[in-house]
Amino acid sequence: MRKSLELFASEIQTTGNYRLLEFSVCEGKTPWKKKHEALIVPNKDFSIGDKTMFTSEEAFTLQDNGKDFGLRLLRAHEWRGLGFWITYGGEYVHKFNLEHAGHTWESTDIVQDKDRAAYYWTGSSDKAREFVRAARIFPDGTFDINFRSPDEAMRVRLILDPELLKRG
Repeated sequence: MRKSLELFASEIQTTGNYRLLEFSVCEGKTPWKKKHEALIVPNKDFSIGDKTMFTSEEAFTLQDNGKDFGLRLLRAHEWRGLGFWITYGGEYVHKFNLEHAGHTWESTDIVQDKDRAAYYWTGSSDKAREFVRAARIFPDGTFDINFRSPDEAMRVRLILDPELLKRG
């Protein structure tokens, strides 16, 4: 796993197959408290061999091991910020290569393609990790963030975090 993460980070940096996205976010209750985000978002999902779908625990394990190479999961608020770029200028941006093949039904390994949405794990969960936030992106670029069961299998879009890269 660590070797795959290291190769992924190296490939993204050397090929330039990513987008540098910047935006500011603020909490609704405190709009004067703004945080500037700069994200290096690869144009492809993480995979290990043929495995492209992961449970949330597997995704968190990828994040824990990926930090040594500057990789981590997007948090829910970052997915929301990314949403502005997914529908840039009112048009859906296909260059992110989001996979719209669905995910598995809750707590099963049966693939769901009913709503044709792309499902991605976020790095945000409740404290007990009984539920994990997931980003659901539809083919027209609309999306939402909601809690899902950690047993479901979804795709993972790891990002290169400039702060983690500085530490490495």
